[in-house]
Amino acid sequence: MAEESVSNGASNGDVPEIELIIKASTIDGRRKGACLFCQEYFMDLYLLAELKTISLKVTTVDMQKPPPDFR
Repeated sequence: MAEESVSNGASNGDVPEIELIIKASTIDGRRKGACLFCQEYFMDLYLLAELKTISLKVTTVDMQKPPPDFR
């Protein structure tokens, strides 16, 4: 599982923190995969993170070997 945090200098006390769990790439299982639904949500939430209204944490999940807590 890979994690990427987009905070842009905003403190965690005044903005909500959102974790987006998306499908990982089938090539290496770590990069963002080619899922249209995941991409749409990522683009919307990334824009909000750029505007510093949310703190965004992106986690990729390898669908070939999902973690036990994901199931």
